[in-house]
Amino acid sequence: MKVTVGPVLIYSQARLKFNGDREVAKAGFGHSSNIGGGVSINFTLPVINEKLSFQTDVLYVPVTFSSTYSTTNGIGLNNLRHHDFLFDLAYLKLPLQLRYTYPKGSVRPFVNAGYVLVSAPL
Repeated sequence: MKVTVGPVLIYSQARLKFNGDREVAKAGFGHSSNIGGGVSINFTLPVINEKLSFQTDVLYVPVTFSSTYSTTNGIGLNNLRHHDFLFDLAYLKLPLQLRYTYPKGSVRPFVNAGYVLVSAPL
């Protein structure tokens, strides 16, 4: 068995949307773009098939959303209310995948297929 370990740097985009009549649902959060990373581990059994391997990663992904929403309850500045929202989250992703790697050449492209397990926010 051949085991390959290496660092991983990822770019992540997420979107947050609330439904309902509360102020948090009226605030527009849009998209959050963040950089995360982790460790990649690849297990190959060249005796069985050098093209197929098992690929898994442990990835840390931070996500931050913020928004401000203002409401008024009548006329005048005394009735103006500001609602500031901040969601600072982080979670772990664990992709479990089967990898097919083109076996020859100096450039070896690959294709992964599998599942991604995601933890609850940390």
